Amino acid sequence: MDLPVKHTVEAPTRGNREPCILLTSYGTGAGVGKKLGVAGYSHDIVAKIYRPLLEKIGKVVLVDDPRSELIPLAEEARRDGLFPLQFSITPFQDAVLPQSLPSVIAPAWEFPDVPDHEFGDNPQNNWPATANCCTRVVVSGKFTADALQRRGTTVPIDIVQVPVADSLFDIPTWSPEQTVEMHCQHVELCHQEPERAAVDSPVAGDTPKRRRINLRSAVLPLARGIYRNAVRPVFGDRLARSLRDAIRVGRHTWRSQKLVVSQQLQTSPLRLSGIVYTSIFNPNDGRKNWHDLLTGFLIAMRDRPDVTLVIKLVTSDPVSVGQFMLWYQQRMISHQCRVVLVTGFLPDEQMQELIRATTFYVQTTKAEGNCLPLMDSLAAGRPGISPNHSAMSDYFDGRFGHVIQSSPEPAAWPHDPRGGIQTTWARIDWSSVVTALQDSYRQVTSHWAEYQAMSDRARAHMSDWASCSSIQPRLEEVIRQTIERALEGSASDGDVQEKIAA
Repeated sequence: MDLPVKHTVEAPTRGNREPCILLTSYGTGAGVGKKLGVAGYSHDIVAKIYRPLLEKIGKVVLVDDPRSELIPLAEEARRDGLFPLQFSITPFQDAVLPQSLPSVIAPAWEFPDVPDHEFGDNPQNNWPATANCCTRVVVSGKFTADALQRRGTTVPIDIVQVPVADSLFDIPTWSPEQTVEMHCQHVELCHQEPERAAVDSPVAGDTPKRRRINLRSAVLPLARGIYRNAVRPVFGDRLARSLRDAIRVGRHTWRSQKLVVSQQLQTSPLRLSGIVYTSIFNPNDGRKNWHDLLTGFLIAMRDRPDVTLVIKLVTSDPVSVGQFMLWYQQRMISHQCRVVLVTGFLPDEQMQELIRATTFYVQTTKAEGNCLPLMDSLAAGRPGISPNHSAMSDYFDGRFGHVIQSSPEPAAWPHDPRGGIQTTWARIDWSSVVTALQDSYRQVTSHWAEYQAMSDRARAHMSDWASCSSIQPRLEEVIRQTIERALEGSASDGDVQEKIAA
């Protein structure tokens, strides 16, 4: 892995205090729907959200490639009489920290323990040591601040939430009579019994499909015999298992792709009415724990034809979509409730239409560094059905939705190639998922005033917690303090690698 840039930027002077904010992240193109769900995607979304607020403070330059562009852009800003500083939406292990350039790092973190030692040939995996080489650190809440300080972070830490768009607060309260229509790529999931194909010998009128089944019934026993008598004795159980698993993965991938094609995902009108539960996640992110969500929902609402679950997948990979659909079919849970899978990119306007159609936002995640969809939904007066662990504990509890119970279980840091147990994440109580969903249904159908009160509390709470008007002065103070600290000589002015090692 490349080490941080070691070029030196000319030291700041007291003559130029108007900031030039060099905004850095991963550059995935997330704001316009490129590379949906890839690594760094969510960080770029956060950078996009922060940018309008930063532009009210000073000139903002979006840096596409920090390793090659950060130093020249900082020098150009100085020549223009501006005070350059970096505002980076990246985790510490990927941050670029040039010498003498004031840097504010805004990581998102979802575990109670931060990495506090080097691994993977990257000294910056020692988060407290790397943080102490920055000018300031910005986090979204007390959960992350405490995790950093427990492991020895001494640099100033500011709590500045990711701002919620003003337009979300203007979305009307959900109404049982409303219908929302969206034009988007989607498919409705309906349980179908698996085909029960015969394996009889060829007969008159035999079809190609039947002949393929007959061939498989003849070949599979032979292949199993070769595996038992030739592969396993020669190569041993370990390699034999690897070969078997590779075949299974290939077969699974092929079936997934075929299923997606057969479903023919099309962009068409989607009408949403009745009680709508919405969840947004990347199906390839193990932290999202969507298996508990889907099975819990199908069991809780299987006899409710007036209920819809909308799942917005944050991926454009057809194989990932197909694997999700295949997993659903393999559960074989019959249900009357409606399940809609929305794929592809939705611009901000359509995302807000989806929130407008929503009655409750639901998730069963194991760990979250922010959970922007939950924040957005609460701002629009849509109560949550969610655990309240990790960063969500900073802003979500039973006043603003139905809390899913959870408890700690061992976990590894997601970027640690060693895979060792270093921290914990949440084990979700599946029965609590079912109970919370059933309670929410009773609330909205039988206790309407209670639902309205919860909706109003959620909206007011998020206005105080993360509205642009509440975030702007905090962000301005961060930039002001960053400039002051740099002028006092506290910015990173030595070799970053040596300071981390020390």
